[in-house]
Amino acid sequence: MNATLTAAPARAFDPSGRPPGWIAEQTVAFFSANPDEILTAEDIAAKFGGARSAAHTCLAQAVEAGQVKRERDKEGVYVYSRGDGAPAAAKRAHVASSLSVRSAREFTLAEKSLIAKVHGFMPAQQLLDILNDRLRSDLGDDARPYTMAQLQEIVDRVAPTAPAGGHDWASLRKLLAVAKRDGVLAKVTGQVIDDFAVVWGLNARQVMALKDTLLSDRGDEQ
Repeated sequence: MNATLTAAPARAFDPSGRPPGWIAEQTVAFFSANPDEILTAEDIAAKFGGARSAAHTCLAQAVEAGQVKRERDKEGVYVYSRGDGAPAAAKRAHVASSLSVRSAREFTLAEKSLIAKVHGFMPAQQLLDILNDRLRSDLGDDARPYTMAQLQEIVDRVAPTAPAGGHDWASLRKLLAVAKRDGVLAKVTGQVIDDFAVVWGLNARQVMALKDTLLSDRGDEQ
């Protein structure tokens, strides 16, 4: 679309009276003026309005375009800083071009077991960091690290297949019952869903649907 922002047709405003994209525009402008600053989702919500959980969704396009950088700090909390201007798609293409590069070793049986147990509940980059910490501990700091492509290969092998009954509500209820019985469902919190939404680029409506489905009996966590 060739029209500029000022010439674009009027769009619906959110309940706060701000146009869609306002938070992202203000955040990008803030980092342009303060390139060394780092903000959490809470900081962004406090500065520019909106809910903390909505900050991730509002900034998704800015992160994809390279205007804003999103990463985890030492405590595992997502933080935002000035982007390097390189679109995420270009970075992924660079990663794809190096798929043939292998680490110093293949995943051990213990590491494969760890991946199988936690890959569905932990962001992929965080899991990869843990595995590389183990690798460096075993082989030294100079060891070539595991790659995201290697991790994805294992995840693809161990990922559970769809329920035999399909993807209808009845099948989903059976799957949730099994997860509850095994104690898996109890580990799913509002924060886990927010982090999942960031990693997989879910929109606000999808996040709300997930919380309604998985946290229906824990209203205080939604």
